[in-house]
Amino acid sequence: MTSYEIDPTGVYLALSGVAGHAESLAAAGRGFGTAGRRAEAALRRCGVVADAFDAFLSPREDMGDRLARNLLRKSDAVVDATAAFAEADGAMSAAASTAMSQVNADLALDRRAGGPEPH
Repeated sequence: MTSYEIDPTGVYLALSGVAGHAESLAAAGRGFGTAGRRAEAALRRCGVVADAFDAFLSPREDMGDRLARNLLRKSDAVVDATAAFAEADGAMSAAASTAMSQVNADLALDRRAGGPEPH
C-alpha cells in the first residue's frame, strides 16, 4: 500500500519560490518589451527594417507576462490539489477510525456472546 504525507510548509515554500520566479519572469518580459520598443524607435528611419522588427516584436512583447500568469495558474492548481488531498486524507482517517471502532465493538459483542476469540 502506498502512503504519502503532505507537508503544508514545504508546499508553501515551494509555491513561494514559484511566485518569485513568476515575478522575475514578468519583470524580464517587461524589460524585453521596453528594450524592443527602444530598438524599434532607433530603426524608424529604416522603414522596412523597422516594420520587420515590429512584426517580430509585437506578438512577443507581453510573453513574459503571459508566461508568468500561466505559471501562477499552475501554482493555483497545486494549491487546490494539495487542499483536496489534505481534506480527503482527513475524511479517510475519520472513516477508518469509525470503521475500526465498529469492528472493535462487534468483536467485543461476539466475545461476550461466546463467539470465537481473535487470533
